[in-house]
Amino acid sequence: MKRMELRLAHSCIAVVAVLVAQASLPAEASQTHTLKPGETLSAIARKYGLLPQDIIAANHITDPANIRDGKVLTIPAAPKSVKIANTMKQARIIGGDRVKVRIAPGGESRLLDMFDKGVHVTLTAHKEGWGQITLPDGKSGWVREDLLLAPKTAGAAIQVAQKTPKPTEHKATKPIAIAHRAEETREKVRKAARGRQMETTRRTAQKHRKREVEVARHHRKEWSKGGKQYASAYRSYGGRHIPEAQVGGKVSNDVIREALSYRGTPYRSGGGARGGFDCSGFTSYLYNKRGKGLPHSAAGQFQTGAKVAHSEMKAGDLVFFETVRKGISHVGVYVGDGKFVHSSSRRSGGVRVDSLNSGYYSQAFRGARRVR
Repeated sequence: MKRMELRLAHSCIAVVAVLVAQASLPAEASQTHTLKPGETLSAIARKYGLLPQDIIAANHITDPANIRDGKVLTIPAAPKSVKIANTMKQARIIGGDRVKVRIAPGGESRLLDMFDKGVHVTLTAHKEGWGQITLPDGKSGWVREDLLLAPKTAGAAIQVAQKTPKPTEHKATKPIAIAHRAEETREKVRKAARGRQMETTRRTAQKHRKREVEVARHHRKEWSKGGKQYASAYRSYGGRHIPEAQVGGKVSNDVIREALSYRGTPYRSGGGARGGFDCSGFTSYLYNKRGKGLPHSAAGQFQTGAKVAHSEMKAGDLVFFETVRKGISHVGVYVGDGKFVHSSSRRSGGVRVDSLNSGYYSQAFRGARRVR
């Protein structure tokens, strides 16, 4: 009897040991999530600490804007960031617009965040032309060292950095210590960069012209389908004709027509007039003229009007994005057919039309509001 009791006790101990060992094992590399009505990929990605493109790639999604409710999505494991021991603690300032912060050194590593010039960070280590920094929220990331400027010389160096073309990120690049150069050396850098920048601008303009012609051809064929009569008037822009969107309501129709007429207007930080706009200055200018008061702030405009589902958006609705910092930081006006007009940035040419389905804006989209 004692021998049987001893064997039973040993068996119980073995079972408990197995359960404890299983509980201590790491979670599966992936899990699943069922898409609920009205739920977005961005919201799901934030819940699991991922980016929307992580979920898109894991599920081989070809059209992120049209995923059916109830679809079971595979949630991949979040990629691990690279962090090395701190060897310094130096104040730095981001010296460019939409500077990419990555989880590891190298242009092929995953994007963690993006910042515009003027953001204060702390440099803690170097590796192969990349700097390990501490972000304002306490997290760590990696930025190309030539985009990290010393505070005392940041004002002059930022202007040089804006005009100097960025090298291709997947190549190992030597950091350019612009902030520590003498004024004579800065002038040489400006002159050398000007020629390269002109060639880059020319190629970009050719690419945009080709895309606009393709979009115009598509609109002429598709915008009258389903019995809907879209506007047949075409606005001449740069020698090309781009169709105007048919919208609902006189106020919205006027807003879209006027918004499209400002394409090419330069971006100006804090601007809210014809000489130049920032994003919220552009939208508030359009609606304030029509007695629809809007604050000069993307976050403030996000709190006004009525919330609109993505599938129910109409031309004239305001569309909002989370871009260079946490929270709502960018706004534009929806013009229909999956496109919106907005004052983008100084580097992107100011007021322009972009697609909500493009990789960058589809990931940054946070919702729409209808001004009443």
